[in-house]
Amino acid sequence: MGITTDFSTTVSKDTSGKNYHTELSLEIEKFLLTIIEKFGGVIGTIDLYCMYNRARGTDLISPEDLHVACTKLNQSSQKFMLKEYPSGVRTIQSRMFNEDSYFKKIAETLSANPGLTAFKLAAVMKVNEVLVKEHIQSAELKGYVCRDESHEGVRFYDNMFAKSF
Repeated sequence: MGITTDFSTTVSKDTSGKNYHTELSLEIEKFLLTIIEKFGGVIGTIDLYCMYNRARGTDLISPEDLHVACTKLNQSSQKFMLKEYPSGVRTIQSRMFNEDSYFKKIAETLSANPGLTAFKLAAVMKVNEVLVKEHIQSAELKGYVCRDESHEGVRFYDNMFAKSF
């Protein structure tokens, strides 16, 4: 994966005591600074959990510890925020993340590759399929993309109707 992060002084429950989650949130923020742009400014907490633990090596954290640390990060960070979608999917995103720009990127990808399924769109954009489904639903509500539902499944297209006015 090519992640180079110095965890020679990793935060642990033994050394941090009652400040564990606060210190963990600071370490996660440092980690996010090295990876967030590779994901377009937004990353699912499941992906973050896997990548962060892979970078830590053997001193792994639990999903609950990540959740608490991300909640603290949401409150204290100037750069990142926790977002939960109606479906329950949670992401960490840059506070500079612009959904409209991201939706335009989705529409441009669909313009170049019309009729993609959510799965194929995720592969083309190199992002998590669960996040693409959340974002494409929002992009559709805002008029950036439209869908075609048939016996073959759901396929998405750039919404040319919205551009013609």
